[in-house]
Amino acid sequence: NRYYVAIGNVKSTIQKLKHNAYIYNQYGKRVKKSGKLKSGKAIATYGSSVKIRGKKYFIIAKNRYVKAANVSSQNVPLKTATANQTAAVEAGDQSHIIVNKKIKHNAYLYDQNGIRANGLVINAGSNVDVVSQKVVNKKLYYVLEDGLYIAAGNIDAKKLKLKHNAYIYSKYGNRKGKKVLKKRKSIKAYGNPVKIKGKKYYTITTSKFVKKANVKG
Repeated sequence: NRYYVAIGNVKSTIQKLKHNAYIYNQYGKRVKKSGKLKSGKAIATYGSSVKIRGKKYFIIAKNRYVKAANVSSQNVPLKTATANQTAAVEAGDQSHIIVNKKIKHNAYLYDQNGIRANGLVINAGSNVDVVSQKVVNKKLYYVLEDGLYIAAGNIDAKKLKLKHNAYIYSKYGNRKGKKVLKKRKSIKAYGNPVKIKGKKYYTITTSKFVKKANVKG
């Protein structure tokens, strides 16, 4: 079985226990030395619930789970995980913890040396499963399950500032509505600029673009 953790092992959801809860391993076996978590305690969980032997559990750390039935359905807003929580999840068995990411910008595949692996393009809007991150030639990549690499910039946003008021455009270069993004506003952009009808644009969602000429830098 594979268990999926959303948002790259970095964000945790803080949830409260509504009953006392034991801690289990990936096989649904109680970890006796971990004791019992008390009702009312806030715990950090990662991703959606997963099924182990027909019962639903939440991931709380490396190979550690609590039964979903013991967790309140009322979530506390997302917060950044502590260093210890993040390390615990990242140290997990990668055959059990896989991160699902959404591609925001059309992406090529690379080998471990940062060289194009083939002619394939993964379209914006696709989801990929990644197992780790690697820096190759000072550039950050996500490592896919099959060992191929994808540039992190096609998945993770960078913040840019507008130097002029800017309209939003479609992938065909047509203006989308009358909304204007104001000068000096910060925007999130993905990947390198793309050319649409001879002009360069930054991707701000899988289907929305702003002209590069309106962006600083």
